[in-house]
Amino acid sequence: LLRSPRPLAVALRGPLGAGKTTLARSVLRALGHSGPVRSPTYTLVECYPVGPHSKDARVWHLDLYRLGSSEEVDWLGLDEYDRERDWLLVEWPDRGAGHLPKFDLLLDLDYAEPGRMLRWEAVEPDVAELFAQVEGQGRLCGSASSSEGPGLRAEGSGKAGDIEDAGVCCANKRTDPGRLDPHRTQG
Repeated sequence: LLRSPRPLAVALRGPLGAGKTTLARSVLRALGHSGPVRSPTYTLVECYPVGPHSKDARVWHLDLYRLGSSEEVDWLGLDEYDRERDWLLVEWPDRGAGHLPKFDLLLDLDYAEPGRMLRWEAVEPDVAELFAQVEGQGRLCGSASSSEGPGLRAEGSGKAGDIEDAGVCCANKRTDPGRLDPHRTQG
């Protein structure tokens, strides 16, 4: 993810407890945020600066699980989101359908004993090219250690990594796009 030459809008999907917030926390840390990272489960949105100046990039982290309707996204302040400067990480994006910016990348996390499975679909061609380059280098996922849960496995063959490292490595085997339908109802 971090090899992208521009900020990305990323949909984080998967069942409760699959690691969406942990992955978002990892991306925030890798982008340079050193302060506390709160889960937006109750606040719905948290915005973090990731540069040394207030005019620098921000990461918008949304958790839409508790939305009553998709129209509530309009009240979350995303009118201040700048696609050219800011990253967007959205958990449970289907709950905000029709009211969110277009995603560059769809990430599906799921349980896969003894850890987690990450599947991805690049929506934008430049993001697909980025993933293809990394995949071509045989760098499906780096290794790291973490006290925050089980490891992350790439679908198909590849090195085992860790869910904390998933935000730093930018990889997973491309899967059948039908398995990552952006219109399905799972969060």
